[in-house]
Amino acid sequence: MLIPLVWWDFADILFLRFSFLDILIFLYFCNQVLKGCLYSQKTVSPFLSIFISFINPPIVSNGVKKDVMKELCPMRLNQLKVEAKLLHKRLKSGSANSLEVYLNHPIFRNLSSSQIEEKRKGIRLKDSYHLIASTYGFSRWEDLKRQVIKNDMLYRSNGVGLIHKWFKSDAEASKYHIQYGGYLLQFWADYVICGVEYIRLLGLHHYAEEWQAIGYNWIKPADQEAYQKLYQKATLQYTLL
Repeated sequence: MLIPLVWWDFADILFLRFSFLDILIFLYFCNQVLKGCLYSQKTVSPFLSIFISFINPPIVSNGVKKDVMKELCPMRLNQLKVEAKLLHKRLKSGSANSLEVYLNHPIFRNLSSSQIEEKRKGIRLKDSYHLIASTYGFSRWEDLKRQVIKNDMLYRSNGVGLIHKWFKSDAEASKYHIQYGGYLLQFWADYVICGVEYIRLLGLHHYAEEWQAIGYNWIKPADQEAYQKLYQKATLQYTLL
């Protein structure tokens, strides 16, 4: 604790004459020291944990602690549904760890202990879907579902061998598409060129006029009306998987 002692003279320490700025500096210094303790130790004492929480409280987003937030990476919608069903099962069984993560979510917020317990016992699967959505930064399941479908609807694991070319940049993919043709699609952050074989796998080969209208370009469609029709059909096919 030598740095704070350099900042304050002996009289300040003796008579506890600290300004608000002094207190902030002291707390920041303690926070840095305690972080160093965490990196150097495998276990932390209960007192240390309480002190850390006081100085550096957990950040909450959408009612979920920041340290349990998940990044939305390429995944299937069915994976999220399974995740929600497993969470529902854990909550119904009385898993304290599963419940603690979501206590600041609107479903449980501002409820007494008895009300939380009653809510847990009667938790609906629909509620679990919203809780799962919150861990990915979405306030509602519908918003998460829409985002996943948008990014994943054209991906089929059993059709990867039918993809002609993969790109990480839409500019490179568009340049290739203009030069060599094919169907330009997108899976999450990947841009791909494929032939009609893959489109047949998607169940979208019956809409030749719409594909022609959008220029066989899913990323920058030339015709929005045709694109919306294809989008709706692709969404339907995806949700049937």
